[in-house]
Amino acid sequence: MDDNFESAYRKQGSYKTLINIMTIVLAVAVVLIYRSCNDGKNGGAYTENGVRFELCDLDGASGLTEKMLGAIADGYENVNKYATGTKEWSIPEPVKHTWTITSRKKGDPVSFEMKLSESPDMAGAKVYEVTEPYCDIYNLKLGTKYYWTVTARFSDGSEATSRITEYTTSDRTPRVLYVDGVTNCRDLGGWTTADGHRVRQGMVIRSARYNDDGKESLNITEKGIDTMVNTLGIKTELDLRRDEIRTESALGSGVTYINIPVSGTIVSKIRDYDAKLREIIGVFAKEENYPIAVHCSVGTDRTGLVCFLINSLLGVPEDDLYLDYVFSNFGHISSLRKASEIQDKYLRVINGFPGRYLADRTEKYLLDIGVTQEEIDAIRNILLEEGGESAGADQ
Repeated sequence: MDDNFESAYRKQGSYKTLINIMTIVLAVAVVLIYRSCNDGKNGGAYTENGVRFELCDLDGASGLTEKMLGAIADGYENVNKYATGTKEWSIPEPVKHTWTITSRKKGDPVSFEMKLSESPDMAGAKVYEVTEPYCDIYNLKLGTKYYWTVTARFSDGSEATSRITEYTTSDRTPRVLYVDGVTNCRDLGGWTTADGHRVRQGMVIRSARYNDDGKESLNITEKGIDTMVNTLGIKTELDLRRDEIRTESALGSGVTYINIPVSGTIVSKIRDYDAKLREIIGVFAKEENYPIAVHCSVGTDRTGLVCFLINSLLGVPEDDLYLDYVFSNFGHISSLRKASEIQDKYLRVINGFPGRYLADRTEKYLLDIGVTQEEIDAIRNILLEEGGESAGADQ
């Protein structure tokens, strides 16, 4: 064997060895990936003690309907293509948690207990008892990691519990809420400000009325009241309607009722209502009032103005303020609302004040009507999550 042939032979052997090593490494990687995808952490199937578990993968789950997603993608100028305020389209989709749990020895389960928590140790978990292998959950927070388990109960009295499975919901805003009997309900929070903060979720809930104007009978159902009180934890109902005959909250005696009556003409004549707005904003400056549910009749004009001022003060970008306003068109609010109503009415006043950014000009306006700097600072401290820069970053 000459030197050239021997050298080539050795090189070929080295190549084969390298290929074999790479093949082994690749096979190990595939096995590890498979195990990762099927260890139950993010869904997938696995078997323990003779029971096979398979919980669905819910990463990116959202309650927004196809219509809502289409409107968001199309921009606030085109929301009227999807909803015009004349039909009820404001109810979100539930996030459907599904699973398969089987046992050759025990047969199919007869009932299930699902637990859902924001804590990896399942602390404070909410418990759902169901007889079918699924559970529909409304009103999940945006961009939030959830943990869940399912316990299957078999006919012989035995039980089997899945591993803790996790998922993170979509952060697509707005956070639309389902409260039975109430239209146009959503969270003021969830929006990302121009300076990198996030408005806290679950602190301010905006919606239409709970009872017809001037009537004792309720539109909101017992189920809806339970959602507001026990799921959303509402402590204060802020009612902006005139001529309201109720003297306590429709949500029950455990909820503080504040009625600050304002005419619907406030939208076009803001400066005529400086004293009322100063009183309303003061409600949001007291931490003990939270979570607050604010509404007028259809939750769009008077409520829309107040929510615009709060989120504008917090630094939510202008386009998002418009989107939140026109999203009321998904509710049954009787007629179409356009972003131009904000531009022509709210901003006409606010932009008359000095400040480089809208948040600065909104602050100057609120100071001008009598809101104190301490109250403004309190609202920002209560409603903004930690992080980000200053409240007046580039918008």
